[in-house]
Amino acid sequence: MCNCGDVNLWLGGTGNWDDSTKWSLGHVPLACEAVEILGSNDVVTMPGAYSSVIYLLHVDNGAFLDVPLTSKLTVLSDVLAPSWDDCSQN
Repeated sequence: MCNCGDVNLWLGGTGNWDDSTKWSLGHVPLACEAVEILGSNDVVTMPGAYSSVIYLLHVDNGAFLDVPLTSKLTVLSDVLAPSWDDCSQN
């Protein structure tokens, strides 16, 4: 269960989305949590054929989130990223 406004921060470096030790709250992000990936060299990779729901996503400039085509990331609120391209205009 989440408290309103919980932020699950990526602890830095390269790693897999489903590795709970890489998240500040000690678990993989939940649907009621904001997710922040802020380090300029952070690379977070979601496993193939994986599905996750989060409340808000903030990927800072220089950080990278890799969501394979076989995976699904649902963001219920906003995506905050300097160069986000959801391909909706293509």
